[in-house]
Amino acid sequence: MVLDGTIDMIVSDHSPHSFEKKTPIDGNFWTVSEGCTGVQTLLPVVATEGRKRGLSWTHLVKLCATQPAKRFGLGYTKGDIQIGFDADLVIFNPHKEWMQDDSKLFYLNKWSPYRNKMFKGQVTRTLIRGKTVFNNGEIQVNPGYGRFYKMDIATN
Repeated sequence: MVLDGTIDMIVSDHSPHSFEKKTPIDGNFWTVSEGCTGVQTLLPVVATEGRKRGLSWTHLVKLCATQPAKRFGLGYTKGDIQIGFDADLVIFNPHKEWMQDDSKLFYLNKWSPYRNKMFKGQVTRTLIRGKTVFNNGEIQVNPGYGRFYKMDIATN
């Protein structure tokens, strides 16, 4: 479905809830906070599993950057490398093999469904608007560095 275009984007949410908020109260599912953190592991998961199945790098970028930016009305400044767009870039080592270690997660909830899973491909550096915000396992900016972008529903 991903390779034939039926699924046209792959994204993750932030879900900033503690593990305690993910635990049902008295077994009641409806008391559990929604979502599963995955922003930090999305690209390695898609690259590792997608490449095994024939996903091209061009298609991977379209699925994880270009299409989500367009869908969420940010295609006027995000999701592509071109003049006038934000310089949001990921430097990715496609040959680096590593195991997911929950203690290295930057999430409030230090739990991942990929615990102890081996990946081939690792983010080594991330730039937002041209500024390095992550480099070799270390966050380089203070909390709150992000910026709000208004959705342009005309491009949606």
